[in-house]
Amino acid sequence: MRSVMMTCSQHSKPLKKQRNSAFRARGILLAGIAVMATDIAASKGIFPDASMITSARADDDDGGGFSGGGFRGSGGFRMRGIGLPIGIPRIRLGRLPKFAVPRKRYRKYTKARAVPVAAAVPRRSRSELIVAGLTPADISTLQGEGFSIQVTRSSETLGQTVSRVGPPAGLGTIKALQRIEAVAPGVTAARNDVFQRSAIGPYKAMGEACGAACEAFVMTGWKANYLQCELPEVIGVIDTGVDPAHPSLTGANVELASVRRSDRRPSDPAHGTGVVSLLVGQPGSDVVGVLPKAKIIAVDAFHRAGKSDATDAFDLVAALDLLAERDVRIVNLSLAGPENAVLADSVAKYVDRGATLIAAAGPSSGKSGGYPAKYPGVIAVAAIDGEMRPSRLSARGTHIAYAGPGVGMTVASPGGKARLATGTSFAAPIVSAAFASAKSDAGGDSLKTVQTLQNLAKDLGAPGRDPVYGWGLVQFPSKPGC
Repeated sequence: MRSVMMTCSQHSKPLKKQRNSAFRARGILLAGIAVMATDIAASKGIFPDASMITSARADDDDGGGFSGGGFRGSGGFRMRGIGLPIGIPRIRLGRLPKFAVPRKRYRKYTKARAVPVAAAVPRRSRSELIVAGLTPADISTLQGEGFSIQVTRSSETLGQTVSRVGPPAGLGTIKALQRIEAVAPGVTAARNDVFQRSAIGPYKAMGEACGAACEAFVMTGWKANYLQCELPEVIGVIDTGVDPAHPSLTGANVELASVRRSDRRPSDPAHGTGVVSLLVGQPGSDVVGVLPKAKIIAVDAFHRAGKSDATDAFDLVAALDLLAERDVRIVNLSLAGPENAVLADSVAKYVDRGATLIAAAGPSSGKSGGYPAKYPGVIAVAAIDGEMRPSRLSARGTHIAYAGPGVGMTVASPGGKARLATGTSFAAPIVSAAFASAKSDAGGDSLKTVQTLQNLAKDLGAPGRDPVYGWGLVQFPSKPGC
């Protein structure tokens, strides 16, 4: 018996080596299949979300070493000379599969992205409500119960009054809303939700400006003759403030307005200046816009909130009302926040009047964010980079209508500077300009304009409309008459 046991012990090591060899071969085979399957899926558009593996730099790139589609431009993490995309299991020899993310680099990756992503989540105002439809009798009753009616005005889009209301001390938001609906059953009441400009990367100093030869313009079918196009449509922009003294905007037809209340600090004009410069930056300057002869009405609805800029539902409705009063039919909204019932009604009624709202899809912040881009009738815009890959944090969903260039965009920055910026905020004005141009060719017919843009769009993902690119990369119609 002892001799038999010794014989088994003697043969255990060769058997273990055979098993390890088999595991190694199986691991290499599975890893190869996984990589091939992912490449095929991404190239064929079978799984639209798989494009995130090779997606562009995040909208809120914080300069922490990201470039292109992956960490330090690799398109994935590289281990021991073998590049594997993020999320593809790495089969280690003789061990269970593990994700191909080195521990040290993974910590750096999460640390670099943690702050911007958290900052992009919209906040709610706990102290204010917005109510549409209150009558003088309703206001009197609510005031008698301790509600403060901070301001009431008539809304052009809603066709009724809209009020900013403070709940009584000690009464929570939900109970306050319930009480308002009990006093005035026909009103629409909601939190006065806070909206933020869509997340962007920090403005980065650049070398030589691209002027009218920017790659972003070329990929959308834009031609230099657009520099001379005069369009009948006015484009409204609801954003932060704008620096009208910037050399790229000197001579541009930009009218400035504000709906910000007097007790709030002015917004930082960087974001609004960048958005407007993509539309009407003047020829010969560092930042040339796609429609430099267009008329812009830029409404500052934002205020300074901490280290960023924010607006709320009440001020957004006020901005939409201002543009509706001016009969503006094309509106660019490079902002995002939570769903709000009063704002939704304002948007819907403005669209019913023939307006077209183009909104930045914003970052992938979950189901609770992404409005007004998610409202019916609003054209939601995703962002792609120069290689036509989706920006990593550009939202996905069935609401996406078009993709526009939005990574490394040359924009104007206050102080006469030109910077590179990234985000769906800067993809939206390109789509707004393309829509305005197509609408002028369609004689002002919005339905015909929508059909034209769908037919012209460059399909980049799965055939037809998909949740990553929508109908595809927006294209400018040819305008030989300009």
